[in-house]
Amino acid sequence: MRSRHLVIIAAVALFAAFGPPERTAPTKWALVVGISDYMNFGDEIGGDLPGAANDARAMADVLVNRYGFAPENVKLVLDASATRDRLQAEFREWLPSVARQGDLVYFFFAGHGSQAWDLDADEADGLDETICPADVMRGNTEKDIIDDEFAEWLRGVPTDNVVVVWDKCHAKSSTRAVTPFARPRALGRDAKTDVPKPTGAEAAPSPEEATEVAVESTGSGVMEIAASQADEVAIDAAFPSEQGTKYGGAFTTNFVRNMWTAPEGATYEDVFNKTKQDMRRQRFRQEPGIDENPKKDLPLFALAEIPEDPEEPPQPIVEEEVVAGEIGFVPILELPTEQTALLGGGSMADMTERSLYKAGQALLSIDEVMPEQAMASVVTRETRGFTVIARDALAAGSRARLVAYRYPDQILRVSIADLPSAAQSELRQALMMNPALALIGSRDAYANYIVRPRGDYYVVLNLDGFPRDSVEAPDPVTGAQALVPVLQREFQAYQLAELENPAQPFEIQFEFANGRNDFRVGEEVSFRVRSERAGYLTMISVEPNGEVIVLFPNELDQNNAIQAGEVVVWPTEAMGSFVEAQPPTGKGIVRAFVTERPMIVPLSVGEVVSGAEVWRALKNAAGRPPVQGSDAVPVENWATTAIMYEVRP
Repeated sequence: MRSRHLVIIAAVALFAAFGPPERTAPTKWALVVGISDYMNFGDEIGGDLPGAANDARAMADVLVNRYGFAPENVKLVLDASATRDRLQAEFREWLPSVARQGDLVYFFFAGHGSQAWDLDADEADGLDETICPADVMRGNTEKDIIDDEFAEWLRGVPTDNVVVVWDKCHAKSSTRAVTPFARPRALGRDAKTDVPKPTGAEAAPSPEEATEVAVESTGSGVMEIAASQADEVAIDAAFPSEQGTKYGGAFTTNFVRNMWTAPEGATYEDVFNKTKQDMRRQRFRQEPGIDENPKKDLPLFALAEIPEDPEEPPQPIVEEEVVAGEIGFVPILELPTEQTALLGGGSMADMTERSLYKAGQALLSIDEVMPEQAMASVVTRETRGFTVIARDALAAGSRARLVAYRYPDQILRVSIADLPSAAQSELRQALMMNPALALIGSRDAYANYIVRPRGDYYVVLNLDGFPRDSVEAPDPVTGAQALVPVLQREFQAYQLAELENPAQPFEIQFEFANGRNDFRVGEEVSFRVRSERAGYLTMISVEPNGEVIVLFPNELDQNNAIQAGEVVVWPTEAMGSFVEAQPPTGKGIVRAFVTERPMIVPLSVGEVVSGAEVWRALKNAAGRPPVQGSDAVPVENWATTAIMYEVRP
């Protein structure tokens, strides 16, 4: 990946200081930075970031409680502490004093990115990318950390197993509208207009010359994961939760959740790809990137033997025996009483009240969810399938595994606060029978979508400010009437998009047969599906207009049994037909389910169904939870995955 966020890909020095001589076993170190409060900027777009410090806290927590970082080896630097001098000292002094060859060093940064005048002519646009510490200035770049300088800092880190994750950007987008629920992680300063050009700034090279410079400096010592491409906006967004609205980076919020729920042994690329898929499902426009580096195939945060030959893949060092593929677990932090347990993860691990976890033979029900922890009680009422054992089966430091998940209420919140009162009244009257589609009348209240007037149109915006749809609005009532089917379809799509399994027990490989995910009207479309486990395959499409359609099984082929390892191609031979991409144009989702028992869905080809019907079919196929009266859905006998597609004219 050629990322212009920072040229951090220079090779790490192999013969730098080796850290404390008395230590022989390799270990893990982390520098985690989150800046929500910028000293010289206010609470404004391009200034303070509500979610950046939250990201850093959540990242530090998952490193310690899921991935085995010693608490004393994780430095958490927040807000005013994250000055340029402090960050430089951590790289120049702390890391060289503690780390040695063979160690893993992880650097995470959540905050603003910006640009500065290029002084060595290695950037095609004449600007270097920068990190913005807490004391960054408005009218100059003296406090910025320029990409070339940061590469020098990395050269002083005495190991070639370094991972860097950025949740920042430097670009602004003219196609994005401002909303109360998302801010770009780009400093509110234009380097070319707000910062005087220094006399040493050289002419920008051609794109070919700039690429050459980047390739020459590439090394295998550092792997970079970036929240967005250089010309995109990385978003600091509001997210709904049962405890109220929380703020965080669109990328980091998903990345940390997937770190918590990843199977044991999941690689960097596994977790990255799941995060990328989740962001698409949530309609965020930014496109994360990961380096084409051999380390991306290592288990997350594994200590590794780095071969001298960069063509050879690094080999992970096995630290402890683990259960291969173990999923959906969180640590038991402590036992406050004989009948309660404090679990790690909390809302950052997507935990919900009344979900059920199993530790040994003990069954735990979540009573309270906090940002990074959850309180659970031992279930003593009647259960199915096993005997509940109380405190003697629990121990601090052991693990609890998710067995049944209580899904939050699926409510699509749509802000209509900017519409005329006549349009608001018409919408409320038309949608009063669908309370799960909540119309929000306050500009400050959280909303998944925002409807705004724009000339003779009403535009539906995603919470990050990018348009989802638009309708003609010659007058308020007509515009509102045109919005009704649009919002109803969006709600159907939202319901299906949220049907993820938070403890996916096996893998489904699902892809378009030709390797593409965009089609012109009239082009042939087919899928390939492969499941690690036998079961019954169901495929559901959310069309670009939001309609939900069952693709398989259908009246032409009702045999949807799939064997472990079998590749099913759709349309199947039994259907005796082929499928072409048809209007409406736009972006859609196809979701595949593999369940132990069949999902009972309508079989008519092309029949439109509701998201609620699909949801009920999945719950019935998943079976009853292990506790009578529980509304949690078992997660151990089904899996799902989704792919995005686009139909073009």
